[in-house]
Amino acid sequence: MKTTSSNVTSTPDLLLVVHHASNLFRCLFVDQKNATMIDGVVTENEADLAALIQSRAPEKIVSILPGSTTICRTSLLPDTDEVQLQSALRLQAEAKLLGGTPEHRRALATLACTAGESSSIGLIIAWPEETNTYIPEVLHDAFFIPATGAIAALFNGCRPKSPIVIADQSDGSVSLALTCPQGIAFRSTR
Repeated sequence: MKTTSSNVTSTPDLLLVVHHASNLFRCLFVDQKNATMIDGVVTENEADLAALIQSRAPEKIVSILPGSTTICRTSLLPDTDEVQLQSALRLQAEAKLLGGTPEHRRALATLACTAGESSSIGLIIAWPEETNTYIPEVLHDAFFIPATGAIAALFNGCRPKSPIVIADQSDGSVSLALTCPQGIAFRSTR
């Protein structure tokens, strides 16, 4: 057991992933050390979510942001070494986002090529400050990942044959991954 600064004991290697849609909190508990799913739980309100977090005491909490609150772009990157790939991706991000999003609210990732592709894909995600995303008090110290980033993590190095879509009727957001001749494209919208 690990003790945090607030004198709450956490369970080592226990990760909680929370997806908030409408009045539901879908929770997935994962053993990070063994990369295995432990349990899935759905709660219907913040009080139940807080009680669940307190009883399980995860070491890390990740909350998935709705696709409609983020900007997602993909970019073809040159066939070059990793250092130059990262530089090219940073330049692409500045061009596509026009420097309008602070660095702590941006995420950049290079997705590996698959067989038949000659270029890596750059994933550029921003969480603009003017978005009015409601964050429950119990999740204020969580890490955040956009829905498109969660989808991208599943498909790094492989390509789905059919489009992958996450649609949330409660806020009208749609996040998707679509295989195309250049690799894979990700989008999020409302």
